[in-house]
Amino acid sequence: MAHRTVVAMAMVTGLAALPPALAQERRITHYEPSVRLRIGLETCRKDEVANPPNCVKKCQPGFRLDLTSRPPLCIATQPDAKFVPAKPGYETPEKPLAKGASGS
Repeated sequence: MAHRTVVAMAMVTGLAALPPALAQERRITHYEPSVRLRIGLETCRKDEVANPPNCVKKCQPGFRLDLTSRPPLCIATQPDAKFVPAKPGYETPEKPLAKGASGS
């Protein structure tokens, strides 16, 4: 009987502590920037850094680029640094295209 009481009290205590833990925002301390392979004599864009044989996207404000790690990482330099994921450039159409129609 005492065992059941202890287990029940532990569950109540755990459930009481759960909501504040869920309310905490997940802090991102690092993320992987996009990397693309350079081909031939191609150069990196203005928003990229050369890391032979790749071009690595520059980090967002509040993060610094670490090229010594594999894969390269953007590491937070400030405790309140926010990572905003890039939005995709292509959106899937709501209705499928008619048969034989081109998408462009």
